[in-house]
Amino acid sequence: SALVASTAAEYFKAPPPTETTIATGNAATNGGAVSDTDIDVTLNTGGLGAVVNSYIRIGSEVMVVTNVATNKLTVIRAQDGTTAVAHADGAKVYLLAESEVDNGAGYTASDTTIAVDPNTGGLGAAANDYILIGSEVLKVTGVSTNDLTVLRGQVGTTAATIADGTKVYLLGSSAPQLSAHPDILSSVKETVQADYNSFE
Repeated sequence: SALVASTAAEYFKAPPPTETTIATGNAATNGGAVSDTDIDVTLNTGGLGAVVNSYIRIGSEVMVVTNVATNKLTVIRAQDGTTAVAHADGAKVYLLAESEVDNGAGYTASDTTIAVDPNTGGLGAAANDYILIGSEVLKVTGVSTNDLTVLRGQVGTTAATIADGTKVYLLGSSAPQLSAHPDILSSVKETVQADYNSFE
């Protein structure tokens, strides 16, 4: 629909995803099987930019990074409802603009500082960006490392309590036209795979 297309357009006003590739000669033991948990990439520092708790995507599979040793990423496979599959040498590896809320107690609907993990190497939010948590759109007014100062309940959404570990998505720097959509989160997530496929 036009509204879903608008949602996708707003979500991907953020820059194209940072990318690298699986290092040549490593597919047999690094991502070549669904049980592999180490992924050797061609260039992480100065390239992909993944850190601990970053989400990456290879093909249709999303993974979360649990350790970084230069260009070797240790990962947990099959995140965000995706399925672990084998990946070949040279496959594109994308850094996803998403993160998680990092506060054991969670947040009330009136809290205006939200900690995420990570921001740099993950969400990538800056002042004046819009982010999505649950079904609420928030506007970032300031950033201190992983702490985001925000305006709650933007573009017709309602401020709500936020649990620790809730996914946070970067929407971009223009006010998204999402307020009439009955299920914002599903709409955004449905567009992620299709859009990232366009970079392959």
